[in-house]
Amino acid sequence: MNNLLERSSTAAMADTPMDSGSPCTLRRTLLKGLGLAAGIPMFLGQYARSAWGAREDSGEVTVIDTEENKVVARISVGYSPTFITIPRDSRFAYATNYGFGLFDRPRNTLTVIDLEAMKVVNRISVGDGPMCVHAGHGERSNLAYVANFGNPFTKSGNTVSVVDTRKQAVVKTIEVGRGPVGTMPSPDGKYVLVPNYGSILEPDNTISVIETAGNTVKATIEVGLGPSDVKITPDSKYAWVVNYGRLNDRIQRLTLIDLSILDVIGNPILKPDSSPKMVAIDPLGEVIYVVHFGNPFGRPGRQISVFKPRQNMKEAVAKIETSPGPAAVRFHPRKPLAYVANFGTFARPGNTISVIDTERGAIVKTIEGVRSPTSIALANEGRLAFVTNFNCCPG
Repeated sequence: MNNLLERSSTAAMADTPMDSGSPCTLRRTLLKGLGLAAGIPMFLGQYARSAWGAREDSGEVTVIDTEENKVVARISVGYSPTFITIPRDSRFAYATNYGFGLFDRPRNTLTVIDLEAMKVVNRISVGDGPMCVHAGHGERSNLAYVANFGNPFTKSGNTVSVVDTRKQAVVKTIEVGRGPVGTMPSPDGKYVLVPNYGSILEPDNTISVIETAGNTVKATIEVGLGPSDVKITPDSKYAWVVNYGRLNDRIQRLTLIDLSILDVIGNPILKPDSSPKMVAIDPLGEVIYVVHFGNPFGRPGRQISVFKPRQNMKEAVAKIETSPGPAAVRFHPRKPLAYVANFGTFARPGNTISVIDTERGAIVKTIEGVRSPTSIALANEGRLAFVTNFNCCPG
C-alpha cells in the first residue's frame, strides 16, 4: 500500500495540480444526484410532462434469479426509486423514493419491502430528495443511513436521515455538505462516509465523516471536484472516492483516504473524458472497478476500468466494454461475477443488466427486462438480485 500511495501522490502532482474545489451520484445515485441538481433546466425542457405531473408509469424493483439470469418478479414501489439496500441477515429491503415530479407520490420516503412476500409493507418518511441508503454494521446494523440530496423545486436536503429499522422510524437527522448523494458505512461500524456532490453547475468537493457512536459529523475531508461515490476496503483502513466533477470535465480523479487519520493520502488521475461515476471494491479488497457513466444528457459512457491498487493505480489492468450509461456495480458474494446496471441516458433509457465474469474480465450475459436501472442489491447469498428502475424518461 505504501508503494501505491507514493505512486498515487506522484501521479497527481506530475500530471495536474489539485482541484481547488471538489465532489456524489446522480446516477449514484445516479441519475439523480447528478442530473437533478443542476441540469434540471435541460431536463425539464425536454421532459416537462414527466417532471411536472403525476406520471402513469410508477417505478419498480425488478427481481432477478441470478442462477437463471431472468426476471422472476416485479414490485411496484412508487416514483423514482434510486437506490436499494438489504441489511445483512434481514428479511427486508429498503428503497429510496426520490419522487421527481411535483405531484409524484410517494416521494421523500424509504420503501420497506418484505423479501419473502415480495411486496411493500411500509413507507418511512425521510428528508427531501433521498438518493441513497445503506445499513450500518456491527452494533449499528439496525440503523439505515439515507442521503437526502434535495429536490430541484425546493432546493432543500443536505442531510442524512438515520432510520432505526426496528422502530421503522427516523431517529436522527444529521446536517452534512451540499448535495449528498451517498452513504457508505465502514465494515467495522465506526464511520459512515457521505460524498457531497453539490450540483452540476456548482459541485462540492467534500466527504462528511459521521461517527456512528453519536451519529455526529466528526470530520469534513476535501477531495476532488464533484465526489459521486465512495467505497471502503473490507479492512476499514482506506476509502476510495470517485470524483465526477462537472459535465465534460477533462480531468477526473480517484481520491484515497486513510481512515486512521481521516485525511487524503493519494490522488491518482484517470484518463481524460473518463466521466467516472462510481467505484466498487471486490469482496477481498484486491480489485477496484471504476464505472464510467458518461453524460446523462449527451454521450454516455460504455466502460469499466479495472484496477489492482497493490500493483498500480496509474493504469487500468483491464477495461470492460458495457452497454451505454453503466451506473452501478454489485459483486456476487460467492461467485466470480459482477452485475452492472446500465442506466443509459435521459433520452435513451437503458434496459439491461450486464453480467461480468470477473476472472475473465468479460461480459458473459445480458439480462433484459429492466428500465433505467440505478442500483442493485443481492439477497439469499447472491441467488436473487433486486434492481431499482428509476423509469424517469420516455423512449
